[in-house]
Amino acid sequence: MLSVGKDEAMRARDGRVVFAAVVASLAVCLSACARGPKAPDAAKKLTPTTVPPGETFPLFDGKSLDDWKVVKEDAFAAAGKVEVKDGCIILGEGMPFTGVSWKGDFPTEDFEVRFEAQRRSGIDIFGSITVPVGDSHVTLSCGGWGDSVVGLSSIDGRNASDNELTKVMSFKNEQWYKFRLRVTKKKIEAWIDDKQVLDLERGEHKFTIYEELNPNKPLGFFSWSTTGAVRNVEMERLKPEP
Repeated sequence: MLSVGKDEAMRARDGRVVFAAVVASLAVCLSACARGPKAPDAAKKLTPTTVPPGETFPLFDGKSLDDWKVVKEDAFAAAGKVEVKDGCIILGEGMPFTGVSWKGDFPTEDFEVRFEAQRRSGIDIFGSITVPVGDSHVTLSCGGWGDSVVGLSSIDGRNASDNELTKVMSFKNEQWYKFRLRVTKKKIEAWIDDKQVLDLERGEHKFTIYEELNPNKPLGFFSWSTTGAVRNVEMERLKPEP
């Protein structure tokens, strides 16, 4: 009789231990479910240089300049006001430059940047972009030289108004234009409103930018004595050509 009672007591104790363990495990599971799935670390660290080829990376969220630096040094010391308004980066009229530059790293080739730009007032550069080209940089000038030129500055020391890619083109104020600038190991190409305006084999060409635009690196937008606006800025990593 005593032995039977002892066995029953031990079974009861073991049962309570198992029940307590099950309850504790269930509590841990419920707590994890309440917190939701943990975001993968890779997604948090995605940058223009780590986004996989063939995918697009948004460079501007239409709400803030958290990933951008407002340039204030050198030729940008007398810049106009820079603000985010109505989903746009507004580059106020400066004396002469107003601009923003990307804070992080950026690919040196095999990328395409797409954006929309608008000149709101003035008669000159309103949303030009500086980008890397290998170990150097180049600027796509839009509406420069008194609203008359589209081109690259500089190719072999010759600026956008005086090299093999110079295009005579003007822009209307208060009108949005779509731009695409593509840099691969072989070429530099550009489109405005889906019309190709630049197509250059890199070859042995040497690319440079004006010294005043060094603060605009590695990638940046600027206006020149003009108020401009930029929106819908994104970059696509291109698959390297064989």
